[in-house]
Amino acid sequence: MPGPASVAEAIDAETRGAIKALCVELAWLIDHDRSEQVPALFTPDGRYESPRGVMAGAAALRAGWSDPARRGGAVGRHVLSNFRLRPAGADAVAGEVLFVHHAIATGVTTLGEYHDLYRRSAQDGAWRIAHRRLVLVSA
Repeated sequence: MPGPASVAEAIDAETRGAIKALCVELAWLIDHDRSEQVPALFTPDGRYESPRGVMAGAAALRAGWSDPARRGGAVGRHVLSNFRLRPAGADAVAGEVLFVHHAIATGVTTLGEYHDLYRRSAQDGAWRIAHRRLVLVSA
């Protein structure tokens, strides 16, 4: 099994930067109630799993993120950190991202991880989320 340095080196800086930007953009869209733009950051068959359920495909992602109950009922802000990325096949990267979410109205702060699979589009070369699973660490 490769050590931490070899795993980090296996993902080039351009790919790492594009995936980090993708994750930050998704958090910003959710934080600013731009649910109609969320599906564009996922593959056409993209899937998001959380303790609240599963959203699969563009229509479900759009509907899910426009529903306040799906978002935890509160406007909030995400902080993302500790990106750990590794190759997962041709034009695919797997990774974990630590997140902290603070719900503004309730003051509730949640700590968790996203366990992700990213795929590079053959059409435009952009990285998109193929699968995201939210794992709560504390709530």
